Amino acid sequence: MDKSTKTILGILAAGAIGVAIGMLLAPDKGEKTRAKIKDSLGDLDDKLDDFLDNVSQKGEEIIADLKDKAATIKDKVESKVKKA
Repeated sequence: MDKSTKTILGILAAGAIGVAIGMLLAPDKGEKTRAKIKDSLGDLDDKLDDFLDNVSQKGEEIIADLKDKAATIKDKVESKVKKA
């Protein structure tokens, strides 16, 4: 995991913890508080899934780009070897 990925995950985790603590300290009944926490965790789960999908997609794009570049380099090397 690179530095920006770790930073984003840390921010998401800190936000989730802050929301949970805020709800636990709120003057609602326990049932309402638990429902709010469950909803917030569901939202966080959705955001994390979206983030991981984006990271996965970016990774696939980078891999495809690297394969294309490697094929281009290979072709150039082969053509120079044939000329020699």
